Amino acid sequence: MRYLIVIVLSIGLLGSCRSGKEPTSGETPAVISLLIGPEKVDCVGEGPQLCYLVKEEEGAEWTNFYGEIADFDYQAGYNYEILVEKIKIPNPMADGPAFRYRLIKELQKQKTTGSILHDIWIVQALEGEALKKGTSPPRLELMPTNGRMIGYTGCNDLSSRLKVAALRIAFTDIAFTEKYCQGLMKTESTFVRALERVDRYEVRNLELILFAGEVEMVRLRKVD
Repeated sequence: MRYLIVIVLSIGLLGSCRSGKEPTSGETPAVISLLIGPEKVDCVGEGPQLCYLVKEEEGAEWTNFYGEIADFDYQAGYNYEILVEKIKIPNPMADGPAFRYRLIKELQKQKTTGSILHDIWIVQALEGEALKKGTSPPRLELMPTNGRMIGYTGCNDLSSRLKVAALRIAFTDIAFTEKYCQGLMKTESTFVRALERVDRYEVRNLELILFAGEVEMVRLRKVD
């Protein structure tokens, strides 16, 4: 009987030790790779913050990453490919993150002179009002590294100098052709006037939002 008790106690102790090593969530952490963009963008999680722009594979859409990545030494101006451990948080707080992330390995770090802004963007709304369907929307092609913008007002070709620093942006020396387009001139004048006032930007997933102070002036969407 004494030996039976000892065996039972031993099994119990081994079980206690084993359960103490298991993740508290009861799930094995996932290992995933992430592509990280060269700049952070304004976003709102539990409050206003700066987010990484991430995607899990080339060709996918950039999305905002609201959390932190433990042990990741991020530097703006570089494109990264990293391997991370994705760990489920047991009983997360309301509106809090469901997962935490830890760097396993930095697979690639590449200096870039490019920018998330360097693309063609189509106007979706002006001064808070959506463009009417069926109209030819204005567009911008931003080239921050060259300090240039070219675009289209919906009627006329457009160009300007472009200055970008951190999350500040300015369009100066705006010039455009002078063709008259019936029914489109009001949109054109509103668009040009908005660009003259713009002083900062936010990128939210595939949307670019241009502000004058805290007032949204132009909302654009990246061309696929």
